[in-house]
Amino acid sequence: MRDRDFLIHLSSLYSTADMEKILCIMWHMWSDRNNFVHGKLLQSPFQNVPAAHKPWLPPPENKLKLNVDATVDSLRSKTGLGAIIRDSHGQVRAALAKPVIGNFKSQEREAKAMFYGLSWARHLGLPIDFVETDSLTLANSLNGSSSNLSCFQDLVLDVAHQLSYLSSICVSHVR
Repeated sequence: MRDRDFLIHLSSLYSTADMEKILCIMWHMWSDRNNFVHGKLLQSPFQNVPAAHKPWLPPPENKLKLNVDATVDSLRSKTGLGAIIRDSHGQVRAALAKPVIGNFKSQEREAKAMFYGLSWARHLGLPIDFVETDSLTLANSLNGSSSNLSCFQDLVLDVAHQLSYLSSICVSHVR
């Protein structure tokens, strides 16, 4: 059974709500594994599960929220970018997973995820009202709290260009 087959099999056994919990727990386990690979402190499973249950807050009525995230497999020099768009009822309107070759700094991965997520939403004709990232550095840079000349700042400018197509947008940091 291949990786994707396993997830399809699970989705035939569990409800959508249960699958969302399973995928959140899997993401936290993957994140913890990356922390281990990069020499950071590990969390116990008892810390991972409550974090995975932290509720996602929907946008106001008739609004769309884009959540982005990124991860890295440094051994294979691959970066995974993810984006999900949900409405005020929490319904998934679209989801994106994009592999990218290369090892990038955390903030650069997050900026790339946001860039591709916004570009893809624009391509689909979905007007995003809110964007959430777990990168405080990226959120602060986009909200004008910091700037410098770097590769990261170049990515921030690319993201800001994508944001300029939206009439009103709120970029925020979430844990």
